[in-house]
Amino acid sequence: MLRNFCSRTCRAAVGRSSRWIMMDNQDKVPRLPVPALEDTVKKFVEWTSPLLDENGRIETQKAATDFLNGPGPLLHQALLDHAARPEVVNWMDDWWTNVGYLQARVPNPLLNNYAYAFEGLPLGDTWTMYAARITYLTNKYKEMIDNETLPAQMERDAPLCMLSYKDMFGTNRVPRVFQDELRFSKNGTHILVMFRGNLYKVEVAGADVNQIYTAFNQIVTNPSAPNPSTGVGIFTCIGRDDWAKVYAEMEKDPQNCDVFKAIDTAMWCLCLDDVAVTSQDQHGHLTQSAADLKPFNRWYDKNFCYFVTRSGHAGMNGEHSWGDGFTTINMLLWVLDQMYGTSKPKLCDNGCKVEPMKFNMSTEVLEAMPKAEKEFQTLSDNTPMQIVDIWEFGTKDIKKLGVSPDAFVQVAMMITAHETLGTFPNAYESVMTKRFVRGRTEAGRQMTAEAAEAGKVWVSPTSTDTEKAAAVRAACKAHVTRIGQCKNATGVDRHLFGLAMIQAEQGDKLGVKEVPAIFSSPGKKALATNTLSTSTLGGEALKFFCFGPVEETGFGLPYVMKSESLHFPVAARKFNPAFPAFPNNLRKNLLQLHQLLQEHK
Repeated sequence: MLRNFCSRTCRAAVGRSSRWIMMDNQDKVPRLPVPALEDTVKKFVEWTSPLLDENGRIETQKAATDFLNGPGPLLHQALLDHAARPEVVNWMDDWWTNVGYLQARVPNPLLNNYAYAFEGLPLGDTWTMYAARITYLTNKYKEMIDNETLPAQMERDAPLCMLSYKDMFGTNRVPRVFQDELRFSKNGTHILVMFRGNLYKVEVAGADVNQIYTAFNQIVTNPSAPNPSTGVGIFTCIGRDDWAKVYAEMEKDPQNCDVFKAIDTAMWCLCLDDVAVTSQDQHGHLTQSAADLKPFNRWYDKNFCYFVTRSGHAGMNGEHSWGDGFTTINMLLWVLDQMYGTSKPKLCDNGCKVEPMKFNMSTEVLEAMPKAEKEFQTLSDNTPMQIVDIWEFGTKDIKKLGVSPDAFVQVAMMITAHETLGTFPNAYESVMTKRFVRGRTEAGRQMTAEAAEAGKVWVSPTSTDTEKAAAVRAACKAHVTRIGQCKNATGVDRHLFGLAMIQAEQGDKLGVKEVPAIFSSPGKKALATNTLSTSTLGGEALKFFCFGPVEETGFGLPYVMKSESLHFPVAARKFNPAFPAFPNNLRKNLLQLHQLLQEHK
């Protein structure tokens, strides 16, 4: 039940760099506060009201009142005491990592990880040249983190916590039954390279771009022969308990333990995909899942995996338990920005050391591979993605309408949800809380009362354009207010999550043995059903940003907002009856909303 508090993507608002370097302002970043209990419960009732019928509202209000008059203050005080302990840097951090991510048993790709697609080859490069540039510049970024010379990040005048950057390299998620293990290695000097499903340990720390290019060229021109462990990365794509059992079998072999250690300690993973991309849909599929690669060529448990294809199409897939997309997107945008400042790579006589690696595969493991391939192929095939590109306008024009670009997009999504589904479904927007030490996210819950009203007015045949414009502007204003509350860690979901964790861990001691009704109320059940899972990350160099739906009948709705365009890779299950109607309606409504607000400023 507790995992339903959690979601998995990171809202954009990439912080700007400052004149300070990495840790200059860290001591000015406050600890994550615990909101006032009365405020959270009041918001809980208010935020869930548009999602419920009258009976649901009455039952939720009663559960909320009983909680305030009963066990709520006791649990809240215990949470305050927990947050005040000197050794607790962030009261939510360990709970969130463990319960929200490491205890999740779903496959990493599509259901946990996030991914970016970005623009292709610098002029005149080959694909291994491009991969070498990416690797060289990522090394340079890591050096800035290691030396603490990375520019500090700010959001307006507020310093942002920089600690997540220290976790970004050398991290690997290891499958275990019930709860995975997160391993950190700070001193790695190599990366994991994958080509045609085979694994290579490549020493790149301190290397120049020519040495890296020479190593990559060696791999693709003299590839390892197929062997029993070719494509073994497919196991990182299945349910975590199934993968944990295979992993436990594999680590009985000492050679396999050495390979696993090399994977754990690798700074990151680079996948050289021996395919030529011919369409945006194919690029999207490689970014989102890559299930069609035979043999399979990803290790989705690594902190992040770059991929580069023979045609120069590229992207990145990020594992989510160690940190959020805000951190990796800042690195990626820096790498892409610096790309044209590096010289064209050349072959040399002293390329980086390349060590092919392979596992010893028992009969049990070999027999499990076809099943894993089939399982992941089915998941991928059942999760289509339709990319909605809006070339007619972008953030620059939206700002001229007098509304926030993010609010404009989110209100368009809420209107589309009501028009397409006929209901007011719960929606999740991941809002960054890095204004606080080890802050991660809060849930935006953008189906406000004003957004629901805008949906009603939008579909009503009797509404005038003036009424529609007024309702949309009111919804945009309410959205900005709600996102501001969440950025300041005064939302609803994370506080309720903390109270639920206190009850689970200390309930007997506190005399709160029964789970309070507020956690099973219609309002809480509504918040736990993320029909629309949304997130945005900015950057002109990004083509799109993608992840799968949280709910079987829901939608994954990441979006990239650029100054001149907007991009929405809408993902859903193939059997979702509202797909592809939802992305088609979204495009229509975005264009109509833009026109409407132009005419009614």
